[in-house]
Amino acid sequence: MNQFNQIIAVFLVVLGLIGVEARRNVGIFRADTFRLAETESLYWGASPAQHARQLVHDNIWATLSTISVQFGGVPYGNTVSYSDGVGYSKEDSTGKLFFYLTPMDATGSDLSVNSTASVAISMAQEGEHACKMDVEDPTCWKITLTGKVVPVPADQRHYAEKVLFSKCVVWILMWILCIVLMLCRGLFVGTRRWSTGRKITDSCRTFWKSRTSFCSTFMAAPSTFQ
Repeated sequence: MNQFNQIIAVFLVVLGLIGVEARRNVGIFRADTFRLAETESLYWGASPAQHARQLVHDNIWATLSTISVQFGGVPYGNTVSYSDGVGYSKEDSTGKLFFYLTPMDATGSDLSVNSTASVAISMAQEGEHACKMDVEDPTCWKITLTGKVVPVPADQRHYAEKVLFSKCVVWILMWILCIVLMLCRGLFVGTRRWSTGRKITDSCRTFWKSRTSFCSTFMAAPSTFQ
């Protein structure tokens, strides 16, 4: 009898610890996708179109797959930064993905030959506890968009860069670094450091000159999203 009581006591202690851990993580786990009515502060709505739009807007990177030129036409996936609106608020969501790509990159090189591509985004990208279930479980939101990646028109370039820089701050930092290098190069004219500095800044200028804003025809069901 005493042994039975000990087992019951241990069982209750374990249950208590599990309960404490669950309460500690309750703020980390996202709510069950089947109970959207109780989580209006987290979700934009209950329709698949709203799920897709929110998933696109909440993330800042995706897997962009192209038809590889380098590897003889096989599918090639690459991680890329993107943004679909200025900032993270619901009102700023557009459903149109903007990328910052260059022909010097494998993905940009592929797109210059064949602009057809696909973009994959998963809720699991939002952190370890974003999905309660396995990443392949239907309750873990995921979306694959297919279409063409095309250059942004000249009259929309400023807006595209504003959208991208609002989330991908690293691009701004790289711009600043390049400007500083170009300014500092003038300090080394006539010295041994001039040749090295010139090579660095010329490469930097070439890279940024070739880096072009792209937008895609990928739309997260805007016609059905209110």
